[in-house]
Amino acid sequence: MNAHASATLGTQHYHTTCTIGPDGRHEFVCDEPEDLGGQDLGPTPVEVFCSSLAACKAITARMYADRKGWITDGISCTVTHDLRVEEGSEKPTKVPHLDITLKFMGDLDNEKRSRLKEIAERCHVQRMIQGDCVIHTELA
Repeated sequence: MNAHASATLGTQHYHTTCTIGPDGRHEFVCDEPEDLGGQDLGPTPVEVFCSSLAACKAITARMYADRKGWITDGISCTVTHDLRVEEGSEKPTKVPHLDITLKFMGDLDNEKRSRLKEIAERCHVQRMIQGDCVIHTELA
């Protein structure tokens, strides 16, 4: 699975135009809240990241349910991000935490719900976060 995304800032401080796909077929705006100097014209990059993880988990679970013929009335995934102080080291540091809630609507028993949760935890975005993702940045 290949993905392509780009982001461009102009002169409006943090107002960022994001395009998805090699042909730029999807476009949206990212920004920062007003209290951080933005105009709050779109989600923050961290919010987009959280929504990507939530969407990937929900889609992965739906694909599995469809493949198994399990009827669901809906799937929702909520991802909450915050920084928590980790005690125990010489210098307490803030560590990002992601709290995730999955909800499977419909007539599914606990065994199927547990299996869908297990499958959702194998989604591409989570595997990218937890795996050996290599990031290479260069100047154009």
